[in-house]
Parts: sequence; C-alpha cells; structure tokens
Amino acid sequence: ALQTTSGEWIECDNIVVAAGAWTKQIIQQICGADLIPTAVVPHQYIIFEATEGVSNALPVVRDYESKYYLKPEVGGFCVGVFEGNPRPHLPEAVKLRNGTSVPADAMNEVFEETFDKADPSLEQAL
Repeated sequence: ALQTTSGEWIECDNIVVAAGAWTKQIIQQICGADLIPTAVVPHQYIIFEATEGVSNALPVVRDYESKYYLKPEVGGFCVGVFEGNPRPHLPEAVKLRNGTSVPADAMNEVFEETFDKADPSLEQAL
C-alpha cells in the first residue's frame, strides 16, 4: 500500500520509483536501506542551433549499433552517444555524493566536455 501526501491510501502490489538521479535516496527513505545501485553518470552530447520545422513532436532516433541517438531539443537537434566503454570524468565532489545523495538542485548539471570519450560514436552520428 502507498499513502499519498493528501493522506489517501492506494492498495498495490508494486511501486515504481522513476525519479532519475534521486531514485536511490527516495528508496532509502522508503525502505531504510540502500537497495538501488545508481549513480550520476554523464555522457557527451551536442545541441545544434534551432532549425525551422524542428519540434518536440519529432521522434527520438536511436542507433544502438553505432551507439548514438538523435532527438529534437529546444528547436534544434541533439546528438548524443552511448559510450561502449565509459571512462569516468566526474568532478571529485560528484563522485563522493554518488555514494550518499544527490542534491535537489543537481538537475541539468553540465560538466567539462571530453569529446575524446565520445569518439568514434559521435563521428558516426555526424
């Protein structure tokens, strides 16, 4: 069962917590234990200038063989890569907090780019 913030009880067998980077700490609050192995892991992407006719109504395209995706983003396109062999490049403070909790204001953090991590997937996408 689950109790909402308004006090209503909802009977259910399972609860899905889809809170992104905050899932781990929410599960810790609910269950009192560290049950979910999650961490912030950045990836490389490029956002291009706005292009007429591009909107969020367009689909996301994923090429798992070449390890990239293309999606509409703020009126232009975003190309990102799925790193086959990711190499950590997080600031030390982010590495440390991965073991504890993610601050509420951590959304949309931008880290120093490392385009060598994206190669050759980024080249294939372009």
